[in-house]
Amino acid sequence: MHTCRKLDGNKMTNWSIHTLESLGTNSGALKLELSENNLRALGDDFLLLPATTEIYLNRCNITRLYPNALTHLRRLQYLHINGNKIVTLPDGLLKSVKDSLVSLDLSWNAMSSISGSLFRNGQQVMTL
Repeated sequence: MHTCRKLDGNKMTNWSIHTLESLGTNSGALKLELSENNLRALGDDFLLLPATTEIYLNRCNITRLYPNALTHLRRLQYLHINGNKIVTLPDGLLKSVKDSLVSLDLSWNAMSSISGSLFRNGQQVMTL
């Protein structure tokens, strides 16, 4: 397990991270590059980093996103979760980032459709 004191701008790519508990609540982390780690799921309250604006979770073997995974990421603008094994996105996932999210990269996942209700809370995603 890796313990990180300063997270902003760090690339933690391919570190064999399985859980994000050790990241704590470092409110200064603006950008997290966590690609190529074996995370598998983004649970409720997955990150307690309210200042984070960019998260990269590419090729992390993610199969499931929980409805409240983004609850504490109210400033999140860019979410890249491409190259995973996600089949569906839960209703309410984007509720807490509706005023901030501008880019959501879901490419190279196992989804065949996205529910229109995912965007019912007024999300203004510019790039999907």
